[in-house]
Amino acid sequence: MPTQDKNYIGCVGMIVNGTKQKMNYNSDMGGTRPRTAIGLDDKGNFIMYACNGSNNKSPKKLQTYCLNMGWKQGLMLDGGRSTSLLTNSKKLVSEGSNGRIVSNYILVFLKKGTTQPTIKEEKDNPYKKPTRTIRIWHTGNDVKWVQYALNREGFNCGEVDGIFGKGTKKAVIAFQQAKKLGVDGIVGPKTREALV
Repeated sequence: MPTQDKNYIGCVGMIVNGTKQKMNYNSDMGGTRPRTAIGLDDKGNFIMYACNGSNNKSPKKLQTYCLNMGWKQGLMLDGGRSTSLLTNSKKLVSEGSNGRIVSNYILVFLKKGTTQPTIKEEKDNPYKKPTRTIRIWHTGNDVKWVQYALNREGFNCGEVDGIFGKGTKKAVIAFQQAKKLGVDGIVGPKTREALV
């Protein structure tokens, strides 16, 4: 980033592929205050949330709100009165007394000591990989593994709740079609290996 540009926005990942992420941010970005967030919906349309003080949110409440509004990807912008979008403005400006206008840089903070996630890290799934064939109305952590993997790969099955319902089956079918697998809506060995 050019050194002469000192106005930029720090942001924190909230939502990836329709799934809540663990949010890592400095303590000065916490608390309940005006917030601004940007993201994408399931069709790739740009979404922006702005609050100028009438409906302040904590980072977790902002994350939940955006997820409930159907966001598939989302970043919380550091909105401690330095980068909140004013409702009477058409650009990001400061609410502080300095009237600072932010530059066109958005910084995304990764975990300390990392740069980009490796392919293995991107594919990590917090749930245990299933050993059984999974189909409609099955429940359990192995179903959560399937749902997490589908959402991560961009095949939205909704909330990772451990219930293989109609939404999960629809996402499995779409995944199987995209990967040119046998299309049956069932997660057998071939579909499971393609999701790894």
